[in-house]
Amino acid sequence: MSASALAAALGVVAAVPATPQPVGVTARVETPVVHDDEAGGNADADGPAVRADPTRPGRSLVIGTLKEGGLDVYGLDGRRLQHIAAPPAPGDAG
Repeated sequence: MSASALAAALGVVAAVPATPQPVGVTARVETPVVHDDEAGGNADADGPAVRADPTRPGRSLVIGTLKEGGLDVYGLDGRRLQHIAAPPAPGDAG
């Protein structure tokens, strides 16, 4: 390999960007605390999913599972927009 080809190859390798560093994020709002549902079921909130709409941020959503309590859907302002109750467990006479 010629010196100029080696220099060109090293230049390509050097141009590869470094691994991005983590960015710190601070919450501006929080969703209401969910410890249990009214029926006494297991409804602790966890497992959030964020659906971000880059062109219309007002349509972005945060969806959290409530274990046996179903799902809650929140806006980015922390307000609950929808609650979806969990269906009965299979074989549950309900």
